[in-house]
Amino acid sequence: MPQPQTVSGRKLEIGLRVKEARQDISMSQEEFSKLMGKSGRHWAWKVEAGQIGLSAEQIPNAAEILGRSVQWLIEGREEVFEVQDPELRLFFRQYEWGDFTDEEQEIVRQGVKMAQAYRAAREQSEAST
Repeated sequence: MPQPQTVSGRKLEIGLRVKEARQDISMSQEEFSKLMGKSGRHWAWKVEAGQIGLSAEQIPNAAEILGRSVQWLIEGREEVFEVQDPELRLFFRQYEWGDFTDEEQEIVRQGVKMAQAYRAAREQSEAST
């Protein structure tokens, strides 16, 4: 039977994901610390080494800075959907629906409707052949 995860183990897992995401975007430990409101690189090093954990208030901020989802930072897995295009993936990680203007939200809605109509037409065409 698997042992329950310790708090220190959880801190290390999150810390390793912070390090991975930070390195993926070529950000230094010092820069990450500064963006998180801390001075020097030692704070980031301690987080990545699992010596200190991120607070519940810090996790969403860290996820945004690193361009990852909160779910990925905490659990190591992405949201329910996966966008394959790297530019679109970064776009959807950086913005929340409320960040869009009304006009931009309408453009997204119309794009989704067009994709749904295309899929329905394709499925109908395939069914009739």
